[in-house]
Amino acid sequence: MIFAVFIFLLLLCIIFPKSRIVAGCVFLFMWQLWGWNSWNGDYFQYEYIYNSIGKFGLDTVNVEIGYKIFNNWIYSLGFDFQDFMILYSFVILGLVMYFTSMSPYPALFAILYFVIFIMDYVFMRNYMANVLFFVFLAVLYKNPKYLIIKSLTLLLLALTFHNTGVFYFAFLLVLRKKLSVKTLFFIILGIVLVLATSMTLFISLIDSELLAGKIKYYATGDSPIGPAVSHVIIVFALLLFIHFTQKQQTQLSLENNRIITLFQKINIITLIYIPLYFFIPDFGRFFRVLFPLELFLILYLFYNYKKVNLRVILGLILIGMYSIIVYQFAFSTLKLTYYPLIESNLIYSSP
Repeated sequence: MIFAVFIFLLLLCIIFPKSRIVAGCVFLFMWQLWGWNSWNGDYFQYEYIYNSIGKFGLDTVNVEIGYKIFNNWIYSLGFDFQDFMILYSFVILGLVMYFTSMSPYPALFAILYFVIFIMDYVFMRNYMANVLFFVFLAVLYKNPKYLIIKSLTLLLLALTFHNTGVFYFAFLLVLRKKLSVKTLFFIILGIVLVLATSMTLFISLIDSELLAGKIKYYATGDSPIGPAVSHVIIVFALLLFIHFTQKQQTQLSLENNRIITLFQKINIITLIYIPLYFFIPDFGRFFRVLFPLELFLILYLFYNYKKVNLRVILGLILIGMYSIIVYQFAFSTLKLTYYPLIESNLIYSSP
């Protein structure tokens, strides 16, 4: 049944790629799969957190304050953990839908995002922080009044749901409109070099065995080398594409160019995560934030670039990106994400 619904939605998204209604149907399907999911890799851990906070107070477990408050509020209303899942997933997917609505191809974005959703839904606190970052991007896209205040509010809120949100504040650099893409690139390059060298030196001074252990770890299948290299390849592929199509951009409106420049800068800032992959495991989760960001940019460029050869190149970049997704995550997360989503569902699965 789930497979049949997905195929039906896929066909609708191909036929009506610009439809917000079809995109909404895709997110409704995701909500059914997640909200009524009855087991996954982190289900029992979050159920324990939910009940512990509800029964014994906010200080019972060591998680971020924003998640604690939201958790405690839902519990105080008399809902059980499954009800919490339904409400929490509705909020998160609703916010992703808001970001999706900015895309020129909302339905196409939604169905392609489905793959990323499968990887992300088990990390409930991290997912909320990431989604609030997407809302921050949507605010930048719309360029409203009080941009700085709205941006700070969203990023502070993201930090209260997961500590990895602290590095999202680096993206406030895009608010410096006079900061050119070239200057920003060299600033970020300097930050990356400082982070990489200082952390390596720090670890080597602490314990040589620890450093040796990290080198051994980098050679294993669990090492962050794959995500780090993939991150660099994806970012530079799009940066180079934009660089070599500058003549095409002269035919676009000022607003189109503003958005393309905005996403160029965001892409450059994401490079600060490269050294963090190696030293702080939680930051490896940003790799899953990168994909929706790049998906949005690829579809935006595809919509604005009318030449067939440029669209073919963008299509190849998109295929390459999804090949990386399958290679990096499919086999390592299937047992804890995909299979539970399909097999443990109160709506679609047999009792």
